[in-house]
Formats: sequence, structure tokens, C-alpha cells
Amino acid sequence: MLGGTWQTISGSDVTITVAFNQTESELDITEMFSDTDSVCNAGEDCMGCDAGNQCLTIRTITVLLTGTLADGTSQTITEQIRIRNDEYEEVHS
Repeated sequence: MLGGTWQTISGSDVTITVAFNQTESELDITEMFSDTDSVCNAGEDCMGCDAGNQCLTIRTITVLLTGTLADGTSQTITEQIRIRNDEYEEVHS
């Protein structure tokens, strides 16, 4: 607000779109304990959970904010946000 009146954040020639995408990654904690470095690297057995093992599900939201001008010029900002409420399963089914 400037001088008691609302100001626009973009002109009428700009279109703003927002998109959200939620993803989940499963980590097999049991397999991580038996891994040589105890870190789950891409392609290792700890990606995904085996039945009967301890499992941790990590949630991530990706936000895409795109501004497009009338002439078709556009700019996109992408941000990943990790939700800090992981799901822990003592025994994965």
C-alpha cells in the first residue's frame, strides 16, 4: 500500500501462474544401516522400502511461479520445499 491506496504488483500485460507438485521419497532405514557409509546414494538398495524393514517417507513440494509478458517472453522460478513431517514406519508393509 502506498499513500493509503493499493498498488498492483504487475501490469495488465503480465500473466502470473503458480503450480504445485508434491512428491514422496521412501528410504529403507534397515538397508542404510548395512550400507558401508550409512548414506542413501542414488541407485543403492535403500531407495524404496522392502516389506518388513524400517522405512522413512520424505515429502517434498515443488513450487513453480511463472510470469509471461504479452509478447510471449516468460520467466519461471522453481523452489523445492521439504516438509519436515517425515513418516516413520517401524515395519514397512
